[in-house]
Amino acid sequence: MGNRLKYLLLNPIIISFIMSLIVIWFIPDAFEKYEIVKKKIGKSEEYQRVHIYSCDLNSDGNDEYLFSFEYNGKHSIQVITPDLGIVDQWNLRGKIPSGERFCIGDYDNDGYKEIYAFSENNDTLFLYSFEPYDTNGLIIKDTPILELSHKYAKPEYFINHMELINLDKDTVPELFFIVNSGRSKFPRNLYIYDLQNQELDKSRDIGMTLSSNIQFKDLDGDKLPEIFGDVIAAGQVHDSLGYDYSDYSSWLLVYKNNLELLFEPIEFKHFRTQLCVDILETNEQNMIAALSNHMGQYDNYPKLLLVNQKGEIVKQYIFPKSPKNNIFLNIDSSKNNKKIVVMYQSGLVKFFNEDLVLTDSLKLENSILAYQEFDIDNDGKNERIFRENTTDFVISRNNFTFPLKFSVDGSVTLFSLNRNNGNVSLCISTSEGGYLVEYKLNRLYYFKYLVNLAVFIALYLFIRVIRKLQLIQLEKKEKIRKQIVDLQLKNFNNQMDPHFTFNVFNAIAYKIQNESPESYEAFMEFSKLIRKSLVAHESITQPIFEEINKLESYLKLEKLRYGEKLSYNININDDVDQSKHIPKMILQTYVENAIKHGIKHKHENGKVDISINNNQHSLQIEISDDGIGRKKSKELKTQGTGIGLKLMDNYFKLFNEFNKNKITYNITDLYDNKGNPSGTNIKVLIPRGFKYPLSTSL
Repeated sequence: MGNRLKYLLLNPIIISFIMSLIVIWFIPDAFEKYEIVKKKIGKSEEYQRVHIYSCDLNSDGNDEYLFSFEYNGKHSIQVITPDLGIVDQWNLRGKIPSGERFCIGDYDNDGYKEIYAFSENNDTLFLYSFEPYDTNGLIIKDTPILELSHKYAKPEYFINHMELINLDKDTVPELFFIVNSGRSKFPRNLYIYDLQNQELDKSRDIGMTLSSNIQFKDLDGDKLPEIFGDVIAAGQVHDSLGYDYSDYSSWLLVYKNNLELLFEPIEFKHFRTQLCVDILETNEQNMIAALSNHMGQYDNYPKLLLVNQKGEIVKQYIFPKSPKNNIFLNIDSSKNNKKIVVMYQSGLVKFFNEDLVLTDSLKLENSILAYQEFDIDNDGKNERIFRENTTDFVISRNNFTFPLKFSVDGSVTLFSLNRNNGNVSLCISTSEGGYLVEYKLNRLYYFKYLVNLAVFIALYLFIRVIRKLQLIQLEKKEKIRKQIVDLQLKNFNNQMDPHFTFNVFNAIAYKIQNESPESYEAFMEFSKLIRKSLVAHESITQPIFEEINKLESYLKLEKLRYGEKLSYNININDDVDQSKHIPKMILQTYVENAIKHGIKHKHENGKVDISINNNQHSLQIEISDDGIGRKKSKELKTQGTGIGLKLMDNYFKLFNEFNKNKITYNITDLYDNKGNPSGTNIKVLIPRGFKYPLSTSL
């Protein structure tokens, strides 16, 4: 298993695949499926307090830009062509109002849209209307609409959701808008301005009004739209003021098209309670989905409700915990099975079915401080736009996939869609100017597969080339090393055999000098020894039995030389396989050394013991003598260069290069009971399974 795993991990294909994943991870996002292209329009230094809106005013398929800004303390509006040429500029009497400043609509349905704008002068809101591309169009000038209240404080108001819409299904639309107030408390009403009769209608003062996300949908089936939207308990109108619905609570408010309440408002208690609403359209009936979220001090857990046209709570889901920050509600009607989507500021998203059963959830990488929807790529489905902070945004598909981040300079004031030459982009107005942001399919997306494949192939070829170069280098080094080893081994053989031969000649010469009659026997042994050496000349190892035969011939010659002074004993254990190879000359070298430096200079007779046996992990060769010992030999400066031991040491080192377990040897000085030198012991251990890769003929 381990070898198989090692093989897989070292396989070039596996290595290339893993490295490809790492490289691809760090490749820039040039191959994302979607891309964002951002372009800046309008310079902040040219306009003060600018709002930029995109709209096709002349029905030519290309949007103009509407710039609302402050000019000499007045509210000015400028219309810019798609190629940034100025159409005209209107300077209104009065300053820029708080909140929404204008809206666009085609009152007379002539294909040329009008601009409806407010200005504030002497605590009064004035309405203006002009039609940039039609000189005979509807013009409203300096028309007072609403006087701002000073009853509780200096006017602190906010215009919300201006829209030209036909609420009564007659031939012409009305101008709808909402005014909410802060410390001045009022006005806080819904308004409908009849442009034809120049009459203003408003909802009654109830203490609370809609604040954002205004929707016009038919709930009761009378073909006329009801009006509803999000509400926040801002804590400005207390119960003590005597109004029906204090804004120390949030209320589900649904208005009919005549600005009367459709049903008794539903209360969601306590200051800083947020109420988000949307419409759930089913085959049986249309219902309002309402999400309450208390962000104050009380442990009021968020609730998700379904409310019918009578104001009855049909279904309810209570969340187990309150996040104490923003929660957003959205009905996803992109498929037959409608989903209720609840989005947390943390990026957590929960999905519910029409029965308010939690069906799924996911966690986005981005946070959600604010939320918008626009069909930016013109595919019929809205993209989701999340604001993470003042300047950073994320756009994703409707199903939350393929998120892309972008940033703008300044705080965002307005969103709109821009259409130009068949392209759709998001027009974003900020305090520093405007941006056009395209979110579209990346043409390079499908090339990423070719790039990924190319990365894999390149890495695979690179690894193969590197491995080939490494192999060439290793083969080159191995070839050189073998050549060196071969030369060294040949040199060892050339040195060891003559070295031994000269010693034998010395022994025979000595014998001839002293005992001439025995010369024939000595020469016969010598000839045998020479013959064995020549036969094994090209080999660097020998079987044990051949090494023993050679050793015995040598010892017989030495016995002729030293007579009774030298005796020896060879003991080979029965469990030793004598056909096993061992390094050539390993026995003779150490035995010769024992006789020459140990026995020769001893006054008494001497003995050499040779034993070969197996232990647990190795073959053990042991050679002992009872000579004068190494210390005495050094003192006497016995003749010899020590070349035999040095050659054998190098022999072992060369063999050990090819084996994990090494040949080891140890030389021990022996002493008698009185501490006098009594000989030398040499122990050589050859590990089991030791390999001799150079044991072929040299």
